[in-house]
Amino acid sequence: MLAKCHVDLGIPFHVCNLNCHYCYVGQREDKGGRGHTSEIELRYPIPHMVKALSVDRLGGKSIINLCASGETLLPTYILELIQGLLMEGHYITVVTNATLTERFREIALMDEILLERLFFKCSFHFLELKRKNLMDTFFRNIKSIREMGASFTVELCASDELEPYIDEIKEICMREVGAYPHVVIPRTDDTKELLSKHTLAQFKDIWKVFDSTLFDFKAKYWGEKRTEFCRAGEYEFLVNGGNGNYSKCYKQGVTQNLFEDLSKPILFEPVGFECKMTHCFNAHIFLGFGCIGEIQDATYKDMRDRIDVNTGKHWLNPTMREVFSHFFSEYGG
Repeated sequence: MLAKCHVDLGIPFHVCNLNCHYCYVGQREDKGGRGHTSEIELRYPIPHMVKALSVDRLGGKSIINLCASGETLLPTYILELIQGLLMEGHYITVVTNATLTERFREIALMDEILLERLFFKCSFHFLELKRKNLMDTFFRNIKSIREMGASFTVELCASDELEPYIDEIKEICMREVGAYPHVVIPRTDDTKELLSKHTLAQFKDIWKVFDSTLFDFKAKYWGEKRTEFCRAGEYEFLVNGGNGNYSKCYKQGVTQNLFEDLSKPILFEPVGFECKMTHCFNAHIFLGFGCIGEIQDATYKDMRDRIDVNTGKHWLNPTMREVFSHFFSEYGG
């Protein structure tokens, strides 16, 4: 069970029900989004977007990630988009703060065969959940994800302000989901540098206590300029959900449009040796799926899954665990 590629489909929606101080969107004076979320609305109807990203056009069943500049599950059209892409046969991942209970109730009504190919990256915004009294809501919604047969991960942004709460965070996550959260590194929006008062070495020492493969992998490659041949653009790429613009990676610019003319084939052109990033700040995705062949020390599954010690069950269901276990170089059509 292999996926052809990874499509990061940016949702042009910029409203959120939380206000996290470390949010890279919140660092912008203009909340209009950037790159593949820079539109303010969808220019094309959902069926057209699904057809533009069909299995035939992409060359196989693929992993399509939905992420807005705000909360991804807030737009009224998001359920139609999720269901449409699932019915096309893709594996769908959704970035969410997991606080919108009604959305999860609606999603749970989808066919269970579709839900097996659905994964939620649940951002654990600890301080905002406490401030807005949404902690119980967050974990109840994760329970509903489990019950519907979909997959999830719990991800904590390692903000300096959370240091006094580390033990509390570990305790509540062990109680509610049977494992520590995975951990990501906060970054400045403009330079993509570490957003912390600590040095990288100090930062690693503080947050290694969560034993997160995701954190260890990102920290290992953080700040390193990549000079190897990179297959971003072929194995993974960005699509602006508002207008269909395709980019190989974050600083590669727009090279084609996938929504304007559906008769035109997609040009899967790799970045190669032309990386323009100072470092691969989203290495867990690009390197985790094997865009650089020399780097294969962890899979995306390793960086998303945990085993709940309370139940013995994985956070990822068998379908998503299998799909996330491979590198795209293994795909044979």
